[in-house]
Amino acid sequence: MPKLSSIRITDKTVKNAKPREKTYDIRDAVLRGFMLKVQPSGSKSFYVEWDRGKRIRIGDAALITLKRAREIAKQRLIKEKYGEATT
Repeated sequence: MPKLSSIRITDKTVKNAKPREKTYDIRDAVLRGFMLKVQPSGSKSFYVEWDRGKRIRIGDAALITLKRAREIAKQRLIKEKYGEATT
């Protein structure tokens, strides 16, 4: 199995991500800063991180599509790069 930091997050990745004893992140290999967080309870959420310790939750993976989450992450990363973001 490839490292969790080098996986292209797909619908299959989201579906097959299994809970573990501790929370873990699957970072997308294509869109830097985009990730899927998997909780021990089994809940999964999309996040975007633009700097160390600076991240926001995009939404619950059961409620938002991967395609939409990726679009939101791209928009946020662009805003952060050009200083246009608001929290």
